[in-house]
Amino acid sequence: MDPPALLLCLSAALVPCHGFNVDVDRPISFQEAAVGFGQSLAMSAQAGGLFVGAPLQRGGINDTGRVYKCDPRAQTCQQIRILRPADAVDMSLGLSLAATDSQVLTQRFPETLPECPRRQTDILFLIDGSGSVHPSDFLKMKAFVVQVMRRFRGTETQFAVMQFSSDFTTAFDFKEFRDVPQRGLPVPSAEQCRRCLCPKVARGPGPPRFSS
Repeated sequence: MDPPALLLCLSAALVPCHGFNVDVDRPISFQEAAVGFGQSLAMSAQAGGLFVGAPLQRGGINDTGRVYKCDPRAQTCQQIRILRPADAVDMSLGLSLAATDSQVLTQRFPETLPECPRRQTDILFLIDGSGSVHPSDFLKMKAFVVQVMRRFRGTETQFAVMQFSSDFTTAFDFKEFRDVPQRGLPVPSAEQCRRCLCPKVARGPGPPRFSS
């Protein structure tokens, strides 16, 4: 059989279709203003609904992500209130969902948070204090540093904080950190330099070396 005749036979045998498991005639759609709504899905027959994640929706501090239960008949969705663990830092609900016949399953990744190292550790934070960083983002960086230092309380870990813009500025070194009665107090008082980032500093040899 010549190629044109073979192509004609194959074309006649094909059945037009849009998708074997997608209803294109009467689709059901859900709409929510939450950022990232629909990124993850899970269906439960006995629970009578569809669980939809919106992992990018931001709330307060350490409050990111929402999970909704949607009713296909009413085409409406209602947010599910999930209790967050007390030690959750930058936790995002709705990144991944799974459901049984009766309930939605929530799981933490990882299951348990790793313990802080017991041995002595020196940690230096180098943050961008130039004018290219918005003041609100600079405050977020300082808040992150404070959270990390609080997680290492009761250990032998020491901290130092520097920022760079047109030059390097030391907020506090390891010795000053040891001398502070309540660890973490020097960081909130650090002011942003707000000067332009000097290319020489950006590609230079790095900040001064600290000795603990």
